[in-house]
Amino acid sequence: MNRTDDGTGRYGLLASILFPLLCAAPFLGSAFHVDEPCFLAIARQLLRDPMHPLSFDYNWFGVAEPMSRLSQYTSLLPYLEALALRAAGGSEWAMRLLFLPFDALAAGSLYLLASRFLRRPLLPVLIVLASPGYLLGMRLLTAEKLVAAFGFCGLYALCRGLQDDDRRSYRASAPLLGLALLSKPSAIFLLVPTLWFQRRRGVSPGRMAGHLAAVLALPLLALAADLACGNPRIGRMSAQAGVALYSLLSEPAHALRSLLAFAGGGAAAPVLWPFFAGGKGRPWLPAAAFCALLFLPGFDRGPVQGHDRVLGFVFAGGALLLFWSLLRSREPGTTDLWLPWAASVALLQLAVYWSVVGRFMMFLIPPTVFGMSALLERKGRGRLLLPASLALLLPLSAALLWVDTRHADSQRELAALLASRPSGRGLWFTGHWGLQYYMESAGAKPLDRGIGGWAEVQKGDLVVVPAVNTNQIRPGGSILADVRKLRVDSAVPLRVLSNFGGQGGFYSNIFGFLPYSVSTEPLEVFTLVKPL
Repeated sequence: MNRTDDGTGRYGLLASILFPLLCAAPFLGSAFHVDEPCFLAIARQLLRDPMHPLSFDYNWFGVAEPMSRLSQYTSLLPYLEALALRAAGGSEWAMRLLFLPFDALAAGSLYLLASRFLRRPLLPVLIVLASPGYLLGMRLLTAEKLVAAFGFCGLYALCRGLQDDDRRSYRASAPLLGLALLSKPSAIFLLVPTLWFQRRRGVSPGRMAGHLAAVLALPLLALAADLACGNPRIGRMSAQAGVALYSLLSEPAHALRSLLAFAGGGAAAPVLWPFFAGGKGRPWLPAAAFCALLFLPGFDRGPVQGHDRVLGFVFAGGALLLFWSLLRSREPGTTDLWLPWAASVALLQLAVYWSVVGRFMMFLIPPTVFGMSALLERKGRGRLLLPASLALLLPLSAALLWVDTRHADSQRELAALLASRPSGRGLWFTGHWGLQYYMESAGAKPLDRGIGGWAEVQKGDLVVVPAVNTNQIRPGGSILADVRKLRVDSAVPLRVLSNFGGQGGFYSNIFGFLPYSVSTEPLEVFTLVKPL
């Protein structure tokens, strides 16, 4: 049963589809960033040898190793990227343009899904799409883009199939959810809300089992093919889960800080909604007390600036209140879908995923926003609050997108600058992500611990060492060298990644417990080392 009665109808669907496209348009030409080069490397191999997509060595963690050890899941994204590379030639704006239909599919599916439980779904959907966690999570050519597109569409088809007794939609939901799992195993979080929703709708165990088998058919077939080819992906995924469990047990405060702060900061404005939803008692008191304990200096991994501690306290406290409101809600959509959806994401992130990352935490935003929107609708308190929230989110998310794009572009600009070095002089780099893509395009070689690392560098060579990166190889001892530093700044006082005292760590909480921080620290500092 479709509950939409706000007069939007197909216009609301159109607005939801166009909104992420308009948000992405100014950033289509942004440089490849973070994990994008790893997927692109597989896509290029597919164009060279489609039958052996992982049969090449790649230096991603500071040492060259077979890609079959690095790639942990089935390769739907690289196959699609290979098609895009052939069509677009590899230019950034063309590649991003070709993948925008997945953004549109995800946004349209969210609107159709929300319209089945909300009378006025448009603003809640736009708030999800405009949230910092969602916009930053969807901007890159990574598997999460496909998980969102296929997963949200599959959830909508499932709800429509069961609510409207539409067997075709119900059957169609299985391969769509299967494609989400084929894109990345972390999409397994979708199974919890789908199974729970079916149970609440009275679906028989036999029919549920048949649907689950249809969902898992494609991923299991791909996994069997991997095993037949000798690709040790199960071992890699198990190792990553072991890392997550170790991190949780060894640093539980940091893991819990990050989970709550990423949940609250990713949604941003909606963390204020529980204060307008009413209800008995004062749940903010125990939430504040718990967060005050969680953010005590004694639980810090290292130096934490005061304003980061306060921001983490606010984000985490807001997230706790959001979760508490969902737990107490008796709205059908919340009990049947939103709550199990949110719980499955939180549990997987905390106990299985290798670190708290904004690209995965973005999947918490739709169920929390839609669940709270239903509560506000029932109490008649969202007509001004939701537009105000959207007005607050748009400039915040735009600023964060600009800052992150500036960081990515600086790596492309540096590589272009160094590409004009005189021939005969070696050019090296350490670190990975977008820097690796552009430095290799400029003819540079990565330092490799397996064959000597810095010992390979000769007098007169140049080595680029980024500060805001991972897997950098440091010299084993002191070396005589000419050292220069290139600092990349931004007047916008927000940082998505911090490595100079801030706690921004959107792409991994190894950088900090916040999804973004308020800071004027450098976006990046490149150290150029020329041995003498």
